[in-house]
Amino acid sequence: MLNNSLVVTRTTDASLSSSEILDYSRIFEIPQVAPEVIAGWIAQAVGLASGHTRRNYQADIVDFEDWRKGRQVTHGLVEGYLQQRGGPGAQHELSPTYRRRILAALRWWIRCIREQVQETQIQSALWPWKYELLSQLDLATQVKGPRGQRKEAARAGRHLIDEEALGLLEVCLRDPDEKHGARDLAMIAVAIAAGPRVHETVGIALVDISEETDADGLAYRINVLGKGDKQGDLLIVGIAAQYLKRWLALRGNEPGGVFCPINRWGRFRKIKGGEALKTMTTEAARLILAERCIQAGITKRTTWHDFRRTLIGNLIRQDIGIAQRTARHANVTMTAKYDRRPDEEAKEALRKELNRLEKSGSHR
Repeated sequence: MLNNSLVVTRTTDASLSSSEILDYSRIFEIPQVAPEVIAGWIAQAVGLASGHTRRNYQADIVDFEDWRKGRQVTHGLVEGYLQQRGGPGAQHELSPTYRRRILAALRWWIRCIREQVQETQIQSALWPWKYELLSQLDLATQVKGPRGQRKEAARAGRHLIDEEALGLLEVCLRDPDEKHGARDLAMIAVAIAAGPRVHETVGIALVDISEETDADGLAYRINVLGKGDKQGDLLIVGIAAQYLKRWLALRGNEPGGVFCPINRWGRFRKIKGGEALKTMTTEAARLILAERCIQAGITKRTTWHDFRRTLIGNLIRQDIGIAQRTARHANVTMTAKYDRRPDEEAKEALRKELNRLEKSGSHR
């Protein structure tokens, strides 16, 4: 049990008659919880896996506690809060998906409160009031989430054309700074060839890379830590493997991040007080790509995730199963959402199919 108390016992007076209305607020108080206490509970939570979830939960719970101001937690209170936070008719209406996320945070928080009530030691004569509060908290967790789906928004990202990808590789090849050029070339080549997420790319360590040789020549297998801390492999083949080999030769065999930061004197930056090379931040990777896009004359907004979208879209042309396995998606529905190929390709595919039907005479 966590040390930060969420429940205060007001009285231990056993003379209260059980024939009275079971007003649990006479026995228990659930005061407004300070943000630092909420942060402590979030930090010690076992079931909240990702940092993103923890941050969202903390923000939602802090807002709820500020709005509640010490009022007892009930089914009606939770419903009222969800309505105030963007329900139908609210000043700033939120999507059903967003409000369901808020509700998930509140349910988790109410279960934390319930746990403390359950473990609170009181005299047996006061148990009816304790059970009444537990029942009310159970009801509060059963508030139904809003129905409906978020309106379809414009899909983020885009599909890179071949000239753009080749232009990025070319500017790195022409870079007079050998180390910066070779590192950025290898990063972009890996992004084009395997479509990793940006945090997976910068998180690659030397120990994660193993060299392989297949019938077509050099290949690399890279172990990465993906979403939900799931392990996965990137397969780097062809010219991308050659660019990666060139960078690894320049980098050397020192442990640590493969795509490490390079200081102004051309030295690889190491972890303070250690021998391992530092890992590049995702923000640094974003700035590197932005600079290379300017050098390549690419004016459209381009992100590292666009390489992933492009690769998946290209692989879908051949086999959606291979695309799903390469993307490391749980199902093909998610894979299909990554397809950012232009509408012209869809129109051309439809024309080809109609022409095929016309030639076969099957339309008659």
